[in-house]
This record gives sequence, structure tokens and C-alpha cells, in this order.
Amino acid sequence: MPKIINGKPCYSQFEIFPIKGYFSKFGAHQTMLEDKIRMTAYKNALRKAIIPGKSIIVEIGTGTGILSLLAARYGARKIYTFELGPIANLAKKIISDNHFENTIEVITKPFEEVSLPEKADIIVSETLGLIGIEENTVNIFYNVKQKFGKKDTILIPYELEIYCCPSSSKTVIPMKKFWENSIESFNFSTIKNLTSNNIYSRLLINKASLLSQKSICNDYILGKNKELTNTSNHRFIINKNGNIEGFTIWFNAKLYKDIAINTQPGSKTHWQQSFILCEKPVRLRKKDCINLSLSFSKIDDETVVEWKYEIIRSKQLLLEGFGSNRDIINYSKGKF
Repeated sequence: MPKIINGKPCYSQFEIFPIKGYFSKFGAHQTMLEDKIRMTAYKNALRKAIIPGKSIIVEIGTGTGILSLLAARYGARKIYTFELGPIANLAKKIISDNHFENTIEVITKPFEEVSLPEKADIIVSETLGLIGIEENTVNIFYNVKQKFGKKDTILIPYELEIYCCPSSSKTVIPMKKFWENSIESFNFSTIKNLTSNNIYSRLLINKASLLSQKSICNDYILGKNKELTNTSNHRFIINKNGNIEGFTIWFNAKLYKDIAINTQPGSKTHWQQSFILCEKPVRLRKKDCINLSLSFSKIDDETVVEWKYEIIRSKQLLLEGFGSNRDIINYSKGKF
């Protein structure tokens, strides 16, 4: 069998139980806690932002409680942390085991239903998805700041940049090709059409596969931007010969002042990079041009990603294509 994924998997894939809920699996949290870049960035951001004995903190997404525990260690006066998953009960025990139960309050209701006795000096969350935005980061920070924040409340992170770049990486091609062939002489093209429009993640994309300069797709100022919905247009000038297989996506989360987490190719975070496929590869030459339109929107709580592109050589259109994960979302909701 050909090697499909060259990234590091999440430890949760090796666990059977609990059956339901990705963030209920301990391997998911081990993967995040083992990420030294992630942990160091959040530790430094909290340490520099907190005023010992004074700072009031609201956290969204308690998980194991690690960020709240760090905030308590650095001297936060009170921490209100929200967690709707079953791991909230474990977090309470972990917090108690570390003797911070009087400082950290774990709240198991949606934040929209809760009133707090004081406003937050700092709002922190690590609801950063594999492409940065698909865990509702933009909406969460806006709504939480409106409810619990002040004019000068510090947000960690405070800005989220999404980047993309055409790439010759063949990392996910075997997965795509599997569904192009008949299976026991049966036609599975319906799945092939869906997989061609998926977004693949946890990939280690080699920097050498990037065919041009990167482009920033979206720049979200968290707490100010209310909606995820956005369409951006990009023009890439190819700077090396190679086949375009798709577009690599990554993010840069600015946590506090100059402290950031960048998941660009070559970095070693648990997020790694993500990838969207072109309909078919095209051999590109230096100075060819790619025009890309990339859109983000929502269906209920799901992120819709749609893309259109055209490849131009000497002002002549070589190929145009498009893609969308909308049908995959509809399939997951029983609407396909």
C-alpha cells in the first residue's frame, strides 16, 4: 500500500474508548500537550499578560485544564473556564489535585447562559482548528468579548492569519486515486467526487514543494471580526517549474505582542499543514500565473470552504477548476 500521509498522526487514532467525541479521547490531549511550540507560546503569552494578584481570566475550552493551571501558577486572581465536554469532570479533579480549586472555576454550561460577577482582563482559548478557523474561533472570540470583556481586555490569541500557496506536493494523491478505480468491479465515483473536494490535514508539506510566494487569505482580528464569512482573491506568479497538485494552507496565530504560533511548512506543530486538491495536475513553468478565489462561510456549525482557480500562461487560459466541501458537510448531516 502506498504511503498516504507523511505527517505525525494524533494519538487518539490508537484509542478505542471513549467511542464518541474526539476531545474526550486522552490521545487528543496528549498530542496537544506534547506540542512544545504550542505549549511554550501559550506559557509565554500568559506569563507576560497576567498581572499577579489582579488578572481575571475567562477561558473557553478547558480540556485538561492546562491553560487555566498555568494562569493560576502565574498569579491570576480568578479564572472562569468553560467546558461542555465530559472531560470537564476530569479537569475539575486535576485542578483540585493541584490545589487550585479556589482559583479556577470550571463551568459546564454554554457561556451564553452564564453571568459572571466580574469582567475579564484576559480572554484565552486554544480553539484553533487544523486550518485555524473551523472550530468557530472567530465567532467565539467576538461573542465572548461582547459578554465578558472590557474595552481593554487582552485576547489570547488576538489575531489569526490564514495563508495559502500553490504546491506540487503529492502527499494525498494516493488517497484520491484509490477512489478513482473500481472496487470489485463496482463504481464508487460518488465517493471519489467527495474526496476530491475534501480538505486534507496533519500533513508535513515540504517547503520545496511551494511553487510561488505565499498569500494571506484572511486576517481575522479576534474580538472585532464578528463573522467567519469572507472571500479573498489571490494572484500567484510561479517561480519554479513543477506540477501543481493543489494548494497548501496554514495559519499564524498571534497570541500576545510578538508571541505567535506559525504552522507554515517546515514548522513542527501538531497542526502541521492542510491541503486542497486541484482537479488535475498541470505542469507549470516559471512566470505562469494562477488566480485563486477562496471563500469561507458557515452551514450551521460547520465551516464551508470553496475555491475557484485559473491557470494562465502568456495571457492564455490553460485550465480552470473549482472545488467545495459543501457536499461533504451535507452528506454528514444526512442531506446528500
